[in-house]
Amino acid sequence: MLFRSGHGTRDPQGQAEYLQVVQWIREMLPALCVETGILELAEPDIPTGVRTVMATKPRRLVVTPILLFAANHAKSDIPEAVEAAMAEVTDRPEVVYTRPLECDAGLAAVSAERFWEAHRRLGSPSPESTAVLYVGRGSSDPSAISEARRFTELRQEITPTAQFGLCFMAAQHPRLAESLQQLQDHADRHPEIRHLIIQPHLLFQGAVLRDIVTQVDAWQQRNPAWKVAIAGHLGATRELAKMLVDRIQRTADSPLS
Repeated sequence: MLFRSGHGTRDPQGQAEYLQVVQWIREMLPALCVETGILELAEPDIPTGVRTVMATKPRRLVVTPILLFAANHAKSDIPEAVEAAMAEVTDRPEVVYTRPLECDAGLAAVSAERFWEAHRRLGSPSPESTAVLYVGRGSSDPSAISEARRFTELRQEITPTAQFGLCFMAAQHPRLAESLQQLQDHADRHPEIRHLIIQPHLLFQGAVLRDIVTQVDAWQQRNPAWKVAIAGHLGATRELAKMLVDRIQRTADSPLS
């Protein structure tokens, strides 16, 4: 028995992307019952999802956070919501959790693909004239930020450019606005760099992505000498579903039921 939990978004496209990934997981694991529960901002919520799976009386419940890093949502919020819902269960199954995606090589490959898509939109500039600004949601969890930096280093090895920075939208510095300002302040030192790729490290569409687009568009209007492309977010892909299935299969050290 599998139970998928996502952060949640009010954005209809983001919800559709999440549900598409869940559907692909169902297709990849046809012998299992796969249900979903959303932490916030959308339905079904986690208690509803848990009640649905418990009605089938499973021996094991595998909870899979569809999240990038192991911050508070993965470490506390989702487990607490699951445990609260399980409190009313009399015949409690074994409950195990998979890890978030973190620095999965497959995720790095998808991220690199988004980079090359944006790179082509800019006219395929040389690495020496290109800067990349990698934008994360942000977290107050030190281990999550450490993993974000490690992932950025991995991506820099795959797609090397003249400059490669990491910034955040909330809870951590530097923020996107700060990093964009730094590029502007140091432009005279690096006149050869005038191509910029903004790479959102986000799974699904939502408010954070819209905020990134708004800030970058405003910055480019103030800096018309730069050619800027915003890379696509990671999005719903079969590769993402396969990464999650691999985590499920590694976490379950005996047959799932």
